[in-house]
Amino acid sequence: KKDYLPVEKLRNLYSKLVSVSNAHIYENIVNSNTNCNIDVLSIEYSEIDDSLISISQSDIEEYYNDNKEDKFLAKETVLLDYIIFENIENEDDSLEIMLNEDQKQLSIDFSLDSQPEIMTFNEAVQSYNLQIKDTLRITENFSNNSGIPLNMGYDRRIVRFAFDNSNESVSDRIVTDNGNVIFHIISTEKGEYQDMNEVVDEITKILVEEKKKELASSEIQLMLTNKSSINKIANNCAYCTLNENEESTISGSFKTTGKNYKIMGVLSAIDEGETSKLIDSNNILYLLKLNKKYT
Repeated sequence: KKDYLPVEKLRNLYSKLVSVSNAHIYENIVNSNTNCNIDVLSIEYSEIDDSLISISQSDIEEYYNDNKEDKFLAKETVLLDYIIFENIENEDDSLEIMLNEDQKQLSIDFSLDSQPEIMTFNEAVQSYNLQIKDTLRITENFSNNSGIPLNMGYDRRIVRFAFDNSNESVSDRIVTDNGNVIFHIISTEKGEYQDMNEVVDEITKILVEEKKKELASSEIQLMLTNKSSINKIANNCAYCTLNENEESTISGSFKTTGKNYKIMGVLSAIDEGETSKLIDSNNILYLLKLNKKYT
């Protein structure tokens, strides 16, 4: 703990250091001032007919086992209920301050009395003539606010209380955006794997898209190997669309692809008359032919 502050100070100082190399500046100038005329072949593999794709049970089982930990493990959750001493608003500022000081003191007293060694949480609720506001199911990874009501604001302390303490524990007073809150841990539920049968449709959908992409890539790559032009590929590909003579700077936005950093990298590397390799971007494959590059 004693090393925490110096390390954080050093990290903060490093994060404020900004430097830009001359090479980066030069690259930016070139990309902003070099115009390109290109033909763009969009290969929308999702349009391939599903009937052309076969997914076996072993494919599904393999995907499930390979992605079990990341995608199909339900996270551990903690069930909490809570009491809130809500902030009081009053037109008289002085009175509002006094009323909220009373709320603060009441929440402190309740938190102390509701500890297991003094009263139980439920006994304290009855003793103070209060009502439990709500029951929450909290996850630790803080995705989607972790189950915490949005009007409480972003508060990691609630998550840490839930996962660092045992059942029946009661929190100290936690100040949130809408009042002073005391939490009580009801139970903890361990994470379990989803049964494969429950996610078959989800896995199948993913695998169909992956296989469509593989099929499209192999078909286009075969045509490129056979020296087919981008126009010929477009004429022989039902799920391909060719847009010709689009113009922008390298770092600009083209009509078909928009501002795309993968496109930018390809245009920086190829010469006039060249056709690019397949570019995978935003669930579409692209082929580019650079017609002209000029400043």
